[in-house]
Order: sequence, then C-alpha cells, then structure tokens
Amino acid sequence: MPGNDNILAQLSLGALAPALPPSPRTSDPEVSAWLEEVRKVTEESLGEAWRSLSLLRNYVSQPTRQVDDEDYTATDEDFIILVDAATAARTVTLPLAANSLYHIYVVKRLNSAANDVIVARSGSDTIDGAASYTIDTQYKAINLTSDGTEWWVF
Repeated sequence: MPGNDNILAQLSLGALAPALPPSPRTSDPEVSAWLEEVRKVTEESLGEAWRSLSLLRNYVSQPTRQVDDEDYTATDEDFIILVDAATAARTVTLPLAANSLYHIYVVKRLNSAANDVIVARSGSDTIDGAASYTIDTQYKAINLTSDGTEWWVF
C-alpha cells in the first residue's frame, strides 16, 4: 500500500517525540543545540531498543532441555526444561539467584507416574520463600525468575 513507509516513520518518530526538547525558533546556535539534543535522545532510544531486542533474541534462541534419567542443574543457557520422572523422582537445581538476575526458567513435568519433579534452590536461596517447589501433576509447568536474592514462581 502506498504511504506505508511514511506511516512507519511517523510511528517511530512519535515514540521519540515526548522525550525531545521543544524546537527552538530563534538563532542558529539554538538550532544546533536542539539538533544535538535530538541526536542524543535518538541514540539513547535506539540503544535501549537494540538492548531489548538482544535480550529477547537470547531468550527466544535458548534451547529446550529434556531431562529423562537423572537429576539436572540448570545453566545460564537453559530456558525451557522438560522433565520426565517416569522411572524416579527428578530434581532440577537452579543456579544461585545472585548470579541469575532476571533470568527466566520454565520447568515442565511430562510424566504421569507417581514420581514428582522437584525444583530445588542453590545455597540458601528460596523459591517463593521455600527451599524447593514440587511439580506433582503431569503437564504442569512453572515459570521462575530471580530478583538477585531469591527465585519467584509466576
């Protein structure tokens, strides 16, 4: 459709508009100073957008790990951890919360056997105030994130 580029330009500039200083109307030095401020705000906004996209790309590209026959310690590279505890209870141990600020893990139980999937802390961290979290239902999943001190289920 004609005019789509113009619409996209307006939308992208519209997001920056509230942060821009008002346009000067008097002398050339004021215009130069205003343009310098526009450049700074634009660079900062684009930098933040690139950082956000980079974080999103990292999470989207994280591998799915399947745990079948042993306990597992989550790593920084993990995102989704699928656990089959059909033959025995399985424990997924989280890294220290202090080393995982804002990291997100998804832990999902696959089996229908009586064996539980236990998500355990490292050190003296807590998971919603407890030492561990038990997943006792087939196909139930929990999402966890660290605030740098403890893990939270959401």
